[in-house]
Amino acid sequence: MTTDKDLNTTSYDKFKANFESALSKLDCNRVTDPFYIIKGLPEDLKQSSSPVYLAGGMPHESMFPFKHVSVKYRDAPGSLGNLESSTIKEGESYNSYDIPLYSEGSVKNQQSDIARAFQYSENVGLESLREFTRQIIKKVNTPIYDNWDVLITSGSSDSLSKVCDLFVDEDTTVLCEEFTFVNICSHVKYAQGSCVPVKLEVSDDPKSQGIDTTYLSDLLENWSSYYPDKKKKLVLYTIATGQNPTGVTQSLEKRKEIYDICCKHNVIILEDDPYGYLQLPKYNAKDPLKNPYQDNTITLDVFCSKLLKPSYMTIDTEGRVLRLETFSKVGSPGLRLGFIAANTYLIERLSNISFMTSRNASGISQSITNNLLFELGTRYQKEVDSKASMIDGWFNWCMKIAGEYTHRRNVLFKAIHETEAFKKNYFQLLEPSCGMFATIVVNMKPEWISSDDKTKRKDQIKRAMDYLLCCLLETGCLPILGYKMTICRDFSMDRANFLRITFAKAESAEIFEQGAKNMSAAFERLNEEYMTDKELWDLPATGLVGM
Repeated sequence: MTTDKDLNTTSYDKFKANFESALSKLDCNRVTDPFYIIKGLPEDLKQSSSPVYLAGGMPHESMFPFKHVSVKYRDAPGSLGNLESSTIKEGESYNSYDIPLYSEGSVKNQQSDIARAFQYSENVGLESLREFTRQIIKKVNTPIYDNWDVLITSGSSDSLSKVCDLFVDEDTTVLCEEFTFVNICSHVKYAQGSCVPVKLEVSDDPKSQGIDTTYLSDLLENWSSYYPDKKKKLVLYTIATGQNPTGVTQSLEKRKEIYDICCKHNVIILEDDPYGYLQLPKYNAKDPLKNPYQDNTITLDVFCSKLLKPSYMTIDTEGRVLRLETFSKVGSPGLRLGFIAANTYLIERLSNISFMTSRNASGISQSITNNLLFELGTRYQKEVDSKASMIDGWFNWCMKIAGEYTHRRNVLFKAIHETEAFKKNYFQLLEPSCGMFATIVVNMKPEWISSDDKTKRKDQIKRAMDYLLCCLLETGCLPILGYKMTICRDFSMDRANFLRITFAKAESAEIFEQGAKNMSAAFERLNEEYMTDKELWDLPATGLVGM
C-alpha cells in the first residue's frame, strides 16, 4: 500500500522502474548524447570560473535583427458585438509590456528577454516560463507527489505527438472516449498503434457524465475476449473536463473510479485539458442572460477553488498521469504553445524527444507569453491584492475569458430556445459545463430508424443525419456531425445522432440569432421532407458518399 511518505519520496529511479516497460520500442532506442556535453573529467581538475566560450554555434544577440519588442494587450476580452479597429486610435488608452534585449535587476529570473528567448534554448523550455506553468499546476492541481515537472511544447498537437512517440508502438492500444478529438487517432496510427473506443455517457446529469466506468471495467477485465489479437499494453486518452465534442465533464468521484481501474490494469492516463478554464455556470432559461461572472458572484477564489475541476494529477498516487495543457483557448492558438506536466522520469524522456525533433518551442512565443504572465501578475498585485501570488493575474484573465464565453453561451442558447424547432421538440439541447461546444441531439422519428438489422439501422441514422446536413447547408448553418468525431463509427453510430455547435467565433448576437433561426429551419425541413415524396435529394441508403 502506498503511504503519504512514499508519495513524497517517490524517486526518479522508482518512476523509471515503474514506467520504463510502458515506453514504445522507438523511445527505448532513443539515445541523446549531445556533442557539447563533457564527461569523465578527473576529480582533481580545477576548471576556470570564467572560461572564454568558443564551443557552441550560437549567434551573438547583437546579430539578431530584433532589439526591443513592445506588446500592447487588452485588459479584458472583447465583448460580443463590439468590433475593434485593427489600429489603436490617437488618445486611446492601452496596456503594454516589453521584451527587452536584456532583463536586469530583480526581474531577471521572471522576465524573458531577447538575448535568451530568441537564442537556442533548453529542450524543456525557458526556465522562467516553466516556473510560471509550475505555478499554474500548483495553484489548482497540485500533484500529491513531489517529483514532477513540466515541459513546454509547441501546442496541444505537438504534445499529443510527443506522448504518442513516448508510449505508442505496434503493441499499444490507446483507449479513447467513443466521441473525441479524433486527431488523436492520426498520432496513434502514425506511431503504429491502434485506438479502441470506450462508451461515453452523454447526459445532463453531472454524476453520470463522461466515461462509462462499468463498460471500462468490463472491457479491461475481459480484454482478451474483446480483443484477442491485441496485447494489453494500454494508454487512456481522456478529455475529462468540457469534453470535445460533447461538453460533458467527469465528476471527481468518477475520476477516482476511472483512476483506480487504470491502476489495477496498469493503464497510462493522458489527460488533455484544453477547455478546463472555460467554466460555464448553469444556464437559467428563465433569466437567460444572467451571468454570475458579470455581477461579481464569482470571485477569483470561487473560480479557482470551486469552479475549476481537479485534475487526475491531484489523485495520482503512482505517477501514471500526464496532464496536457495549452495556451490556445485562453491565450492565442497561433502562439502554438502548451505544456505537459508529469513525473520527472517521463519529462526527461519527453525532453529527449524534443531534442531530436522540435528542439524547443518558439522562443518568440515563449517570451510573449512569459512576459504577459509577468505583466498580469505584477498588475494584479499592484491593483487588486499585494499579497496575491504572481500567477493570480493569469487566473484572473482566465476568469474574464470564462465570463465572456458564458455570455456567448447565454446568447446562443436564448436564441435556440426561441426557435420553432426547439419548441416542437425536434431536438434536445444539452448544456455544457465548460468549454466552447454544445450538443444538439436529433430526435429521430421511429419510421426513420425502423430496421431490425443493426447494420441497416446504423445506415439509416447516418442517412438521416446526412439529409439534415444538406438542409443545414441550404438554410445557412454549419455544425459538426457527431458521427464525424467517432473513434469507431460501427461502435458508436447508434449514439451519433447529434450535432456539435460552438459559441466561440461569432462576432455579434445577431449572428448567433440568425444561426439559430437557420438551424431551426433545417430541422423543420428535415421533419417535413425526410422519407416523404418531398425529399429533394436522392441520397444513397448509406447517406453521403465519402462521409
